[in-house]
Amino acid sequence: MISLEQPVKRLAIFALGLSFGLIAVLASVHSSWQQQQLAQQNHYGQALTKATAREAVAAAFARDLVSLGAIVQAAAGSEDVLRVAVYNAENQIWVQAGPAIRVLPEQALRFEQPITLENSIAGAVELYLKPRPYQLPLQGLYNLLILGGLGYAAFSLLYHSKLRIRLPQRRRPSPQAQDNAAELNTSEPSAKSTTATDSDVHERFICYEPQSACVALRIKNVSVLQNQLSGAMFRSTFKTFEVKLNNIGALYGADSWRWHNDRYLIEVQAESQEQALFNAACCAKLMLDLCGIIDRVPLDLSAQVGLDENTLESASMPFVGLAIEDCADSLLLLQDRVSLLEYGDTSANCQLIAEFHSPYAELLHKQMQSLKQASKTPAQKQVS
Repeated sequence: MISLEQPVKRLAIFALGLSFGLIAVLASVHSSWQQQQLAQQNHYGQALTKATAREAVAAAFARDLVSLGAIVQAAAGSEDVLRVAVYNAENQIWVQAGPAIRVLPEQALRFEQPITLENSIAGAVELYLKPRPYQLPLQGLYNLLILGGLGYAAFSLLYHSKLRIRLPQRRRPSPQAQDNAAELNTSEPSAKSTTATDSDVHERFICYEPQSACVALRIKNVSVLQNQLSGAMFRSTFKTFEVKLNNIGALYGADSWRWHNDRYLIEVQAESQEQALFNAACCAKLMLDLCGIIDRVPLDLSAQVGLDENTLESASMPFVGLAIEDCADSLLLLQDRVSLLEYGDTSANCQLIAEFHSPYAELLHKQMQSLKQASKTPAQKQVS
């Protein structure tokens, strides 16, 4: 019988207590480190925004857009800056550098500073910073490694101190034990008769590779809206539009979308190519019916579905309504579920979807009514 001696046990207890102490100390300073890094980034963003606003005073009051553009470009080149914009007193964008606000990370830090001269306000500078990931100081990493090693050693010593190792004598089994073992072996059922074969399990859990189709939802008047609407109104309109896109896409397996030039490209997945294409057509139909007017702002929409996303990126889509790419595979997959019409302009390389056959038309109508009801405010629901 073998056991650990008492001094070793005391050493293990000491190491375990030291590990708990290091954990407590590190936890107490962790939040302080994180707040310090956030405060440093806020100070940097505020200072850069104020400096840009001071530099833009003369150009803003003179309405010198060329100088303002140079100032904004210089600020956008600073470290961690995602977007810089200058607005006039009516909250309209004068100049900007960087991507649109809707594609910025949700955790981006926003800063704003008015452009003032004495008591007059000419506009404001808006700046977005890239959020920095929290970085644990190097000494903190060393502490984590040390306390992890000490904790593991202490636990191992305490665990093994309770073990007692016995070396049993080697004995020959008795004839009675051999008979009992023989009876157990003969009464044990065959493994082949009670367990499923590997092929049976494989047949039950076959994984199908999902097939995909694409929807191109073009907003033909996006440039007009960008010029006519204020920056806040434009952002609010497209934020509401994208919420509707997500709600409709959730019904038909549209897990991802992206903005390209003047259109949204939406990927729809299903278990077969035929189902993916039909789901894409249903999805596009609901988007056209429900997204034509957002907060009293009219959107000039057209949609086209197909199997090749690259083709839809550059499709002209001059028509009004819903179309399908003029591809033999695509048309064959949908011909039993929709009615198609030839489009007069052959350069468009598409056919219009005139209507959905029953019962799909009725199901789409019900889905449209349900989505309309879900988007109403509580007051609107009470009135209706």
